[in-house]
Amino acid sequence: MNRTDQAPRWWLLGLGAASLLGQVLLLRELLVASLGSELVLLLGVGGLLLASAVGVLLKVKEVGSGNAVRALLLGLAALVPAEVVLARTVRLLLGAVPGAYLPLGQQFLGMGLVLLPFGLVSGLIFQRAAGLHLRRGGSLASAYAVESVGGLLGGIAASVLLGVGVANGQSAILGAGIAWLAAVVPGRNRPAWLTPAAAGLGLILAVGLIWSDRLDQALTGLSHPGLVATRDTPYGRVTVRLQDGQVAVFANDALLLDTEGTEAEEFVHLAALQVERPARVLLLGGSAEGLAAELLAHGASEVVALELDAAFVETALPYLGAATRRALVDARVRRVTDDPRAFLRRATAGDFDLILIALGEPESGQTSRFY
Repeated sequence: MNRTDQAPRWWLLGLGAASLLGQVLLLRELLVASLGSELVLLLGVGGLLLASAVGVLLKVKEVGSGNAVRALLLGLAALVPAEVVLARTVRLLLGAVPGAYLPLGQQFLGMGLVLLPFGLVSGLIFQRAAGLHLRRGGSLASAYAVESVGGLLGGIAASVLLGVGVANGQSAILGAGIAWLAAVVPGRNRPAWLTPAAAGLGLILAVGLIWSDRLDQALTGLSHPGLVATRDTPYGRVTVRLQDGQVAVFANDALLLDTEGTEAEEFVHLAALQVERPARVLLLGGSAEGLAAELLAHGASEVVALELDAAFVETALPYLGAATRRALVDARVRRVTDDPRAFLRRATAGDFDLILIALGEPESGQTSRFY
């Protein structure tokens, strides 16, 4: 390949990184839209593979320059945050009943609207960029290798951004920025329209990044009137609503708890009364639901409150009832973040007088693995 023009390699590298990061973000958004049902992940991955294959195989007019690739990369940069917005509002657009699953046909329609344009554009970019790579002396194997390296970097970026608590909306703009950088990479025969088009889109992305927190709150608030807090974690999205004095906490848009129910009393007292003296208690989940406070009322000397996702409790805690907040800072309550299965494997018989499992019903892959 002509070493004076490395643009096709940079296009392939940027495509790999931006497309993989974008896929992760869009699938996470659809997971929330489907109330945590992981079936959308399997169907979504299949849809992305199909759409990208169509893009690669699509017969388009052959071009001798990279102008089309640059234009498509700018299009991908605009498409990533736009599809995140669509995924965040798709339930409203399709008239979904709050708290209920969309009918199957509408679920497929929503997934198609969010994923298929993204996959199609990604495949088309690869077709054009790989073709130019071949024309300039490269091989198809090396084109795949470069794009795969970009995909690896995009996957690492997705994991790191989730790990440090960056919201999906911010990550989407960062992913768009990768595609934008690939579009403006130096190369021969740069078109005259590239500078104004890239400058305009870059300005929009920069403003979006600056205002990303407010935009994130506004988009989530469309489905959650009374929104007071929302946070993306490696396990999903935590959302807290406050209306008429009642706090409701959602995990992936499915209601998990509210502050005016009696579930905590019913769950704890019926179990604790079966033990003569529940001195040491292991509580698997349920910290934010007030279970620790109810256990302390039985004279427990130590409550190990284990949570899989510490960010969930941290997000909801400031808005919970006073008794729940006091219990979670009580010296008798030890808060632990761990996988319940791994924690129990390390425990020995007699460590606890009572073990309460408050991990939720096995309605998803995330919860069913605990049973």
